[in-house]
Amino acid sequence: MRRMTVIFLILFQTSFQNCGNPGTSPSGDNRILTEIEKEITANSNSFGFELFRESLENSAEINVVLSPFSVSMALGMTLNGASGKTFDDMKTTLGFTNLTSDEINQSYRSLIDRLRMIDNSVDFRIANSIWCREGFPVLDTFITTNTNYFDALIQSLDFSRSDAADIINAWVNENTNEKIPQIVEPPIDATTIMFLINAIYFNGSWTYEFNPDLTQTAPFYISSSEQIDCQLMNYKCEHLYYEDNTCQVVDLPYGAGNYRMLVILPERNIDIDSFISEIDQTVWNTWLDDLQKTEMNLYLPKFKVEYKKKLNDVLSQLGMSVAFNPVQADFSRINPDVRLYISKVMHKTFIDVSEEGTEAAAVTSVEICFTSTGGGGESIPTMRVDHPFIFAIHEIDTGAILFLGKISKPEYPE
Repeated sequence: MRRMTVIFLILFQTSFQNCGNPGTSPSGDNRILTEIEKEITANSNSFGFELFRESLENSAEINVVLSPFSVSMALGMTLNGASGKTFDDMKTTLGFTNLTSDEINQSYRSLIDRLRMIDNSVDFRIANSIWCREGFPVLDTFITTNTNYFDALIQSLDFSRSDAADIINAWVNENTNEKIPQIVEPPIDATTIMFLINAIYFNGSWTYEFNPDLTQTAPFYISSSEQIDCQLMNYKCEHLYYEDNTCQVVDLPYGAGNYRMLVILPERNIDIDSFISEIDQTVWNTWLDDLQKTEMNLYLPKFKVEYKKKLNDVLSQLGMSVAFNPVQADFSRINPDVRLYISKVMHKTFIDVSEEGTEAAAVTSVEICFTSTGGGGESIPTMRVDHPFIFAIHEIDTGAILFLGKISKPEYPE
């Protein structure tokens, strides 16, 4: 069986460094979100929670870090090549059931523009590119749509060149601040016909930085019978904080405060996976709505995680199995004369949380093939994050969740 392969890649990169005191966000786009944009963001977040839960059920890793934003955008771009049931199932999985292609693409366009401009104290960049094998025909509408809505740079490249992978990887390396130096393995297979790559770079800092002198070695309780030493950061500060009889929640700002890390610490006697299974957009909104400015003692471990997962089974369970079927998949809006299907969706993330801030990266690769056949007693609250917890990096104006993770073993190799 002869196969030709189209590979779609999306890279997500964030980096945070120290900056000054908090202030009012100097947003570059202060208009109110449209109802469609609100629906897109809420549904994208719901997709993210479902992706997170399903990934946990299919993962033996003790730490799991995903970028729902990365996966959603990668599949959103791929959606522009899908037709028929493949298009409908992918759209439903992503949460866009009642929206047209134009509405979906325009909302991605608006989200990209707003995230670039939302906080002038943060360096936020998005770069997209499509690398096509010389001579392979791709519909102009597919190229034009991804150019107009995702700012995709179009490049034709002779994939048989010995340095073809190096050329693409150099672009990837540059646009991820050298955090993902290689995503295309040389030599490029003779059946590969396209790489679609999205890279995002974010550079900011904790608004309230941790004092490294206060970081101490302390126990972290992986379970009731197992513990490790971690590097526990500490400061006393006024933060947006919430607690109930199941968890403590704190929202830690970066830069001018638009970008934040929400840290959720379930009570010690609650199983974290069971707790995560109950998180949805309603629970998320409740946490955000109930946050109150509170002076508190916060203890947060430094952690550094690299995570990699093949998402075929996860996405199939979420409803888009037809896209992985060599006979039934329909990507005729890329090329109507060949049978294309998704053969692999790979997702890789990296995150580094320390006193200075957070550095994170994610890559989602959608590979498409062609087949010729078809608590405490203190006076102020203390939140001591010394057992498994959840975090989410999000942006408050758009509501977008960029990273979502479970940390059960916060190691920090130097």
